[in-house]
Amino acid sequence: MSPKSRVATLVALITFLVAAVVYFMTLTPTVPFWDSGEFIAVSYILGVPHPPGTPFFVLIGRLATLIPWHTVAERVNAVSAVSAALTVMLTYLSILRMARMAQGGERKPWHEWAAIAGAFCGALMLAFSDNFWENSIEAEVYQMMSLASILVFWLGLKWWDAHDRKPTVGPLLLATYVMWLSVGLHLGVGVMGAALIVLVAMVDWKVALLFSMPLLSILRVPAGMEKMAGAVLLLSIVTYLWFMMQKKLPGWVVGASAIGCGIGLYYANSDANFTTAAALVAALAVLGPLVYMAPKHREGRILLLALFLMIAGYSTHLYLPIRAGLHPGVNEGAPATWDKLRDLLERKQYGEMNMFVRRAPLTVQLDKEFWRYFNRQWPILPLSPDRAKSYPPLPWSSALPLMLGFAGGIWTAFKDRKASRTRSCSWGSTRPG
Repeated sequence: MSPKSRVATLVALITFLVAAVVYFMTLTPTVPFWDSGEFIAVSYILGVPHPPGTPFFVLIGRLATLIPWHTVAERVNAVSAVSAALTVMLTYLSILRMARMAQGGERKPWHEWAAIAGAFCGALMLAFSDNFWENSIEAEVYQMMSLASILVFWLGLKWWDAHDRKPTVGPLLLATYVMWLSVGLHLGVGVMGAALIVLVAMVDWKVALLFSMPLLSILRVPAGMEKMAGAVLLLSIVTYLWFMMQKKLPGWVVGASAIGCGIGLYYANSDANFTTAAALVAALAVLGPLVYMAPKHREGRILLLALFLMIAGYSTHLYLPIRAGLHPGVNEGAPATWDKLRDLLERKQYGEMNMFVRRAPLTVQLDKEFWRYFNRQWPILPLSPDRAKSYPPLPWSSALPLMLGFAGGIWTAFKDRKASRTRSCSWGSTRPG
């Protein structure tokens, strides 16, 4: 390891320790309001919290309650503190990797120091931003979700960095497992599937197509298990058609799989429940082609492993019916039966919602939900007198990092445009006449 690499690693450790120390110094000493109190309670008794159940968080919280340190509430609150500190460290590493890539191959000695300093500042801006710090000192799902999200992004960057030197799909397979495991934390982790597939497609569209099923089907998890299964079936058929065009799968195998997937899609997209026979046919339609091509083609083995990791990650949801059947003290939705479990995962108790139907005036949404939080973190303009009582204005210097960020974005855009013009001119000059 070079001296500069050791410095970068040391700064990563310092970043983690700075965030962790501050979070533990300001850790909530008892049970906070709202969801945090419920999460502490269900972690202690292994209960079932509000939909969609967050089984992975409950299991991690239960492990935390077994640590002989302070009160049970502080133990579960500390899960967020540790997760947040790890998130800050991975943010530093992600910014550092992107800065190095942006600097290009011909890097001068000061470039590394600039990248380290920028990554350190960026990570600490996240660490002590208003909303992030607030969620780092109480028992909530958001910081573990943030850790999973930045880990997926970092794995994507790691795959990108290694792709030109020695192509591998290991980081993408690990990212697949992390995302499907973290569905048991918060459904928002699934959004990273779309972001990761875009990143992969920018580098190698064939790899992106190969991972389209495990990375995009997770977007349908919020709609429930049946809709999620429908996404797996549909994306599998698209992938198998691509394999057929590459002559890696015979037409009759793809045709048989398409029929089986069609049967599964009927149940997935209707009000009818999956029968045992229909579920078996759908499973065979997905597994059959992969088993057929696995001995001859690496893509089949990769997708088989990805499918296994998807199931293994999502399997934490088995906790919900198992534990609900034992009637714990907190058992919201009582998902001991299939129908109750489906209602819990689909969040039926909250009623129907449409993101395109406005439930309040636009001015209320922008002022109360967006501008209020923005101005708390970056107080550029003075608050109204009634708000100023609750959120006293901070010195102008707090807006300096934001302005530096805008300036850096403008500078980067100008630099990239200039570099693109230079490349275009060079290509044009070498083109044969």
